[in-house]
Amino acid sequence: MYKVWRVRLPMDEVARLGERALALQTRVLRLLRSPNGSTSPCVRQGIEELAARLEAARDEARQFADTGGPPFLTSYELEGSLFDRLDDLGYSLILAEELEVELDTQLSLRVERMLSDLRELVPRLIERLRHANDYFPPDPAQFPVRFWWRRIAPIE
Repeated sequence: MYKVWRVRLPMDEVARLGERALALQTRVLRLLRSPNGSTSPCVRQGIEELAARLEAARDEARQFADTGGPPFLTSYELEGSLFDRLDDLGYSLILAEELEVELDTQLSLRVERMLSDLRELVPRLIERLRHANDYFPPDPAQFPVRFWWRRIAPIE
């Protein structure tokens, strides 16, 4: 995320932001380490909670993709329910990677399975919204490259 701001800010602010980002990252690492040196389980627990909320949003989104009816009526509702949760999970997975937190096999498989389902579902959702002239995606440059859901083009 810092890379996005680096190209949009004046150079003196970029230097200060880089210093602050490094200090904050160091502080977060220190706070998340338990006394025995392992990373706090709160990262894993947070990812589990995000996965549960995202699974519920995925199920609602699948209903919308299949029927075109509620629970979603607009792209803003879909954005708030599904895509924001995907972003939260994506940033949490980046944090876990940077903290060298290994997810247990069951959680890892759960997340992979869900992301695989969404790779099939998201283009259908976008296509449905595009046909309703209601697809206004945010600029993909605002997100990490690995956020594929922010880079998907509608089916032509």
